[in-house]
Amino acid sequence: MKKVIIVESNTQDLLDHAREYGLVSPADCYIRSFMYCEPDNEYITVFPYEKDIDEKLLSGCDGIAFSGANVAWSVDAVEAKPLRDLMERVFDLGLPTIGSCNGMQLAASLLGGKLVASANGFEIGLATNIQLTTVGATHPMMEGRQVSYAAAAIHRDEVQTLPEGALLLAENAHSKVQAFAYQEQGVDFWGTQYHPEMRPRDVADTLRVKNGIFSESTELISDLSALADSPTVAEKFGTTPQAQTDAQRTLELRNWLRHL
Repeated sequence: MKKVIIVESNTQDLLDHAREYGLVSPADCYIRSFMYCEPDNEYITVFPYEKDIDEKLLSGCDGIAFSGANVAWSVDAVEAKPLRDLMERVFDLGLPTIGSCNGMQLAASLLGGKLVASANGFEIGLATNIQLTTVGATHPMMEGRQVSYAAAAIHRDEVQTLPEGALLLAENAHSKVQAFAYQEQGVDFWGTQYHPEMRPRDVADTLRVKNGIFSESTELISDLSALADSPTVAEKFGTTPQAQTDAQRTLELRNWLRHL
């Protein structure tokens, strides 16, 4: 049995606000997906914006996942210091780490990459026509992925420049870095800009939350909610219902758990 820590990358007030709309938290999305992949492991959620993480808990785990976030600030802003401090400790310990969206951006920033607000605006719903790079096609993180695919996505910022030594695994027309891996100087990191832990209807639920940074895209809610059961709707997003099943959408997470 493995012990895996999931970092909730939202503040408590944002989580409380989202729960008023019945939203499943980013960390809970990870736990639900990890449980689907490997139900016998121990999964523990931590909240760095609320409490510092005990060193014994960190050193006693097999791996750590950093969730996405709905905060208004970028990972290199002063407000994100608790997250940066935690990831620095994790990297210093050499713990295998995975991150999606905010989690991937955080790693890229700490390792020397550059972030920007995407020139193409928000990428909301599904990231479409994601292409594996030549390196990505043979990397263990992407085992089972088609060369071209679509995945749940909801983000404003993106990685403009990768850290030196990082491997670009996937890209699309919206964001050059859709996935990367970094295994240098004791750091073992896999990351995606998209969300393998989220279903399309989880993105729809996120859009229901009032006064959030993604609240302007409510027109997508109906289609994202119906995508899993409608080939016609799925085609609008460049995918199929079969490609968004739990077995397919969680491939990177399953591969990472095996990597542990």
